[in-house]
Amino acid sequence: MRIVSKLGLLLLASILVGLSLPAHPTQAVGGTTIEVNSGNAIVLLEGETRSNIPVQLKNFPVPANNMTNGLGAFTFTITWNNSVINVTNVTAATAPAGYTFVPGVIDPAGTYTFGGYASSAPFVSGNLTLAYLTIRAVGSMGQSTTLDATVNELVDVLDNPVAATAVDAVVRVVRLLSIAVTPTNPTVALGRTQQFTA
Repeated sequence: MRIVSKLGLLLLASILVGLSLPAHPTQAVGGTTIEVNSGNAIVLLEGETRSNIPVQLKNFPVPANNMTNGLGAFTFTITWNNSVINVTNVTAATAPAGYTFVPGVIDPAGTYTFGGYASSAPFVSGNLTLAYLTIRAVGSMGQSTTLDATVNELVDVLDNPVAATAVDAVVRVVRLLSIAVTPTNPTVALGRTQQFTA
């Protein structure tokens, strides 16, 4: 009976300690990142257009006094192989209060640069969606490219540089294949099999 009581107390203590820990840390172990589609691959059919591909700043450091520091300014460039995809539109995400997002111009050669800055508190830290891309496949089946992010500038409100790692997204072009099947209108009785020829 004592062993059961001790195990019960140990379990209760573990639960209480677990409940007292924060559910979501404010700073990821991996540090600050600029991410295209969270690094997930994108598969497009030939000629397909896909929208709402997010570009996000993640894990911007949380300062000790959150009201007097945070994201100050940023400039990023996205590049791609324009023989595989075209970026046809970039929509700036809604900027938080006190921030201005500065959209760029899409270069058909395969680059897009955009930025933003803080003009008043409260200042942002943690995660922030910056923009949404719309892309179109112009290449052929089997071709691929990377939506490659480059950090040009990333500083806090006090103009201190913040290191960030780019997390790119691979885009692959595929083809939807159709196969002719004979017979074209098969009827299969219950308990019977039917052979098809492609």
